[in-house]
Amino acid sequence: MCTLKEKIELAKRLDKKSQYRFHPVARLQDVEYFERKFDLKLPENYRDFVLNVANGIDDTKKKTSLFIKTNFVDDLIQLDDESFNPSIDFPIVDRTKKLANGFHYDQLTNGNVSLKSTKCGRGIILIVKGEAKGQIWAECLSTNSEVFPWYEDTPLDNNFNRWIDDELDDMLACLKAAKEASKGNPLKKLRSFISKRQVS
Repeated sequence: MCTLKEKIELAKRLDKKSQYRFHPVARLQDVEYFERKFDLKLPENYRDFVLNVANGIDDTKKKTSLFIKTNFVDDLIQLDDESFNPSIDFPIVDRTKKLANGFHYDQLTNGNVSLKSTKCGRGIILIVKGEAKGQIWAECLSTNSEVFPWYEDTPLDNNFNRWIDDELDDMLACLKAAKEASKGNPLKKLRSFISKRQVS
């Protein structure tokens, strides 16, 4: 069974077309600055990943991020902002529709960092402050006005590892499929054969 770091190394070896860009790891002093500024301690497995493996993964082909890079130093959020503020507790622990459960949009954007943006205004977030700290949640406020836990059955301290492991598995499956497809491409084989003949 591969570690997260080993999966990334394997992905880099398979990624002949440089489809994926792995951002350099974050600096410890920057992460600590972020934690001091927002008076929180980041979930340990997320913190470990951005400090030792990668702080973000982009899919250059699809022009999206599999894992959004966190800018720990130049985050524009001010401490007196009432939305998108990591220093304010994420207020809930169960699936919630905005307004219907007595919470407004602004409240449901606090106490988290973004992990991934998906189509149709959806996103994946990591709760960093509040009772649900450590959980991965889906944020669908702009589409169907709700937020909900991504995993119902995973311990809090393993939510991020499970999520990033799933993302890396999907990435590796795509890379392996592309490699297999290129093996069966007769035109590619012919070009390779001609290229080798020209060299010799």
